[in-house]
Amino acid sequence: GVTIARMHEISTPWAPQGTFDGQTLLVLAPDSQEFASARETNAKYCTQMEVQMGKGSHYNMLQGEQAPVQAQLVHAFRKRLKEAPPPSLTSAASEGIAVVREGSGPCMYCLHGLDGDALGPAVALGPLPSMLEPCKVTAVLFDDEAFACETLNGLAELYMARIMKDWRASGERRLILVGQSVGAILSCLISLKLQQAGIRSALILLDSEVTWPPRSDQTCGYEWLGSEVEAALWLARLGD
Repeated sequence: GVTIARMHEISTPWAPQGTFDGQTLLVLAPDSQEFASARETNAKYCTQMEVQMGKGSHYNMLQGEQAPVQAQLVHAFRKRLKEAPPPSLTSAASEGIAVVREGSGPCMYCLHGLDGDALGPAVALGPLPSMLEPCKVTAVLFDDEAFACETLNGLAELYMARIMKDWRASGERRLILVGQSVGAILSCLISLKLQQAGIRSALILLDSEVTWPPRSDQTCGYEWLGSEVEAALWLARLGD
């Protein structure tokens, strides 16, 4: 619950300051219509967003038989991306980055949700990363340095620096950011910063909005109930 408490502390109402012009995929979960407002919200900030309907609910879309459906949508999106520099050889992860799946294709950076990947790097994404050949799939770590950040913007700047270091060491391949829950907000914020720096990226948003607090997600932005209660609620939602 400590990580969730910290994420609540540094989170203030936020909306993208500008629009992201890179290619964006929003995967919606058909069994959770309460999250469907992400289509309308994200369209305001992502000018090249395509929307695909996945399988399952917001809470199990990355588990069991649902995961391969989402993986197919991600693969199809990756193949539609515009040409990028040719892939290079695989490389070791940079500090603050964990390699979840090695690959010689695009660099895919996964941004954690409200729990900060409490169960391990990208564990919340279930088997999805293992299905994304030939991508190099990595998770940006919510470590002590990240915990010390006092704002979402500060956290995004830290993560962007880590991503840039790893991306350049990997040969500056196609760069894709992936996020669910607060990870979608962080992904969008980082993508906007990359855009301002003249670096092209793509976004994959998993049934989530790019504003904080998201109006569709009742797990975010409400009155804090305390670390123990919040941890119990998070585990209960994880098992849905």
